[in-house]
Amino acid sequence: MRATIHAVNPAFVSTDLAAPGIARIALRSRKSRPWALPLTAVLLYPACIIAASHAINRFHQDGSLIAALAGLLALLLAASVLLFALRALLLLRSDSGHGLMRGALYVMFSTAPLFSLMYSLARLVHIDQNYAALSAVWTGSWITVGFVLNFHGTGAAPIADSRSPAALRILHGVAALCVLSGFLIAHLINHDLAVWSVKLHGAVMTFLRLWYRSKWVEPALLAALAIMIGTGIPMVARYSRRAADGYRVLQMATGVFVGLFLCSHVMATLMGRHNGLETDWSFAAGPTSLLDGVGVRDRLIPHYFFAVLFLCVHVGSGVRIVLLHHGVKPTLANWALYGFAIMGLIVTALAAAALLGFHVRAT
Repeated sequence: MRATIHAVNPAFVSTDLAAPGIARIALRSRKSRPWALPLTAVLLYPACIIAASHAINRFHQDGSLIAALAGLLALLLAASVLLFALRALLLLRSDSGHGLMRGALYVMFSTAPLFSLMYSLARLVHIDQNYAALSAVWTGSWITVGFVLNFHGTGAAPIADSRSPAALRILHGVAALCVLSGFLIAHLINHDLAVWSVKLHGAVMTFLRLWYRSKWVEPALLAALAIMIGTGIPMVARYSRRAADGYRVLQMATGVFVGLFLCSHVMATLMGRHNGLETDWSFAAGPTSLLDGVGVRDRLIPHYFFAVLFLCVHVGSGVRIVLLHHGVKPTLANWALYGFAIMGLIVTALAAAALLGFHVRAT
């Protein structure tokens, strides 16, 4: 058993033996195209969403249990791109370089909000109902990414210093704190209140809008959001070129996901308001729920469900790093992250139940 472990784990192999050469070859083989599997899942993502939509519509028509199971399976397959991309990122975490590949994998990890963002952009050019055109744009774009990754090479050239400037990190943190305290925390709590009733959610939303839609606050929040995303992009680019532990990989992946989600969500809301729509609960979840069979709202299930959890994980990752920089023991700093993750699971569970049509009171 010990010989087997030494053959597959370079950390346990002596450089004086022939076995390390075999281990390095095996490891290089696994790392040669780690993007291939997640890219395949990304290419199949629209088909999974459309298949889920058809299955749910079929269930509404005849109550078929097979259709319900097919819809669930299609959504699980769509969500699997997260796991494939995260696995590839963790596989590369100990290497320097691979900046382009890591960047592409972070975006693959964020397929759900990216797909919804593309859908919102399609509305601007009035092709949002042309699923063939949308699929062609999606497929063509990602095949191009695959060609670039294939011919770009996988050389792991070391980077002298890819740390983000302190000023950039501080600005990112301050902007994020403004968005969280000025909008997101209250907004998410209000989403959870929809579990009690949509009416309660609407009443609280009307009250909160007095604050975050006021003349001066809304532009300030949008500016803070732009700063948060604008400072996040160069930090992801820098950290993508250096070796990192699993915590850093998770922080970067969830940050890209949340950034794309906020771009998609804010754009959809502003477009709805521009078109004279009331961007209330029905605008987000449909007449009854995301499973009501109206349109292709099923695409929003992975889009919404992971966003809150990943937001909490990303914030918790940032808090963990701040605690470590202030001398807090790694064990305690890690538990701070775990606490945020647990909180994210609870908030996500409540919001997901409401989005899927569960309400304690019907009115």
